[in-house]
Amino acid sequence: MISASTLEVPAQMTPRERLLLFALARASCPKRVLEIGSCEGGSTLLLHRALEPSAALVVIEPTPRWTADTRGELEPRAVLVEGRSPAALPLASHRAGGRFDFVFVDGDHTAAGVEGDLIGITTYLEPGATVLLHDAHYWGVSDGIARVLALGVGYADAGLLAVEPTPEVGRVEAGRPVIWGGLRMLRFSPKPLRP
Repeated sequence: MISASTLEVPAQMTPRERLLLFALARASCPKRVLEIGSCEGGSTLLLHRALEPSAALVVIEPTPRWTADTRGELEPRAVLVEGRSPAALPLASHRAGGRFDFVFVDGDHTAAGVEGDLIGITTYLEPGATVLLHDAHYWGVSDGIARVLALGVGYADAGLLAVEPTPEVGRVEAGRPVIWGGLRMLRFSPKPLRP
């Protein structure tokens, strides 16, 4: 049973998204977890609370805004790499001690940023790894995912799992309404090399 306090974290996520992130991380029992984008550390707290004690948790965030309480709960288990993905990925993988089998992406929300994250992590993923992306309703994130899926670099689309949109009323970018929220899941299976 998940306590209400477990899900009460400073995350910019709906209650359903929080529950889903926690449940997927808990149920999949990953050995090495990567989070790209942590901001205030709410999603990092959810991952930390969901994981087995032996699991490695590495976070890439250029400007963490973790409170002393958040930092106190996460350290020394969660390893913070202050930098940007994909440039910080080699160090993150080194700190985890190997390839990741669960990744939560909530970093750069531009199409190019999402594309860079998804292509960049392929080198650092275990076959069958779960990749979960937040704000999948946002056009930059959805366009980035579509670009990477079209490249055929080994991702299979498991679809939108948390479907609740969070529209920003009256805001339009590039002619599109701004809608946040949503969790989309990809599974990674590297393509075999052709002879």
